[in-house]
Amino acid sequence: MKIAKTESKSVCLQCKLSGRKPGAAILYRDEHLTVSPYAKKLSPGFLVITPRRHVEDIDLLDAGEREKLFSAACAFSSLLKEKLGAERVYWTVFCESSRHVHLWILPRLPGMKNWGMRPGKTDHCHAHILLHNLFEGKCGGAKKDIDAAIAIIRKFAPRYMQKLRKRD
Repeated sequence: MKIAKTESKSVCLQCKLSGRKPGAAILYRDEHLTVSPYAKKLSPGFLVITPRRHVEDIDLLDAGEREKLFSAACAFSSLLKEKLGAERVYWTVFCESSRHVHLWILPRLPGMKNWGMRPGKTDHCHAHILLHNLFEGKCGGAKKDIDAAIAIIRKFAPRYMQKLRKRD
């Protein structure tokens, strides 16, 4: 069996993205993680949470990194529900094409009602269908809606992360 060669930190896309200077592509960053909109801007609120340390799989995160990643996902899920009206927020981790842990945060917004759901399917199926339809261009949002969502998330991200720290 041939083992696939992994990316080095010097060429890792996620390392490059999470190490950028704060700006339009960074919604939140601290010493542990970076939060940014999904690069292709397919839908309002579609976010990527990336640990700043190069880690190739989720089981290789240390306990503190796992806690920070999960806490950030919770905080941003709350933000998306409260400020953008997301009905559900799905999380998924692939780490396949980019061998650096990154968590996709995928909100199902009220305008996404007719995206191929079938009664009786599990949330996993719902998230898969939503993701497929976003990449196929069957749902999502206009650029102005995506930009407006990014502005809201940028404004409230520090407050939601601060609320989370106060609970600890």
